[in-house]
Amino acid sequence: MPALVLLALLVVVLAGKYGSGGFMVVTAWPTDRIKRIAEAIARAEGYYVIGSIPRQYNNPGNLKPVGLNSVGAAGIRRFDTPEAGWNALYKQVDLMLTNRSSVYTSEMSIGEVAAHYVGMNDPDAVNWARNVATFLGVDVSTRLEEIV
Repeated sequence: MPALVLLALLVVVLAGKYGSGGFMVVTAWPTDRIKRIAEAIARAEGYYVIGSIPRQYNNPGNLKPVGLNSVGAAGIRRFDTPEAGWNALYKQVDLMLTNRSSVYTSEMSIGEVAAHYVGMNDPDAVNWARNVATFLGVDVSTRLEEIV
């Protein structure tokens, strides 16, 4: 019986008992919103093109390395597995949406994100923004915080 009590206590601690006497709802991560935006970025980055650098490097976001990570062609981060690459992209999108990124904010439009993500002087930024917006069914002027 003590094992059941311990298990019940663990569930309470993990779920977190807050506020109005009820349990806090624990949201699965990544959220559908994060996944949708990440998928849009992966498509714009060419992840689904066979032989592309993002595909070869298990890097759907074509993310650059931070710290001492494995680096491949053009300074793109190489991940050991597709899952690791997707998780890194989900984390990046989460940072964007929660204003914890050092570059992006949730108030930025998709076009503004593209200027930083692809490069301000890169002519592909316009196409990148259009591709992301089209996948999400919104306009390039849509702010990240407006994407549901």
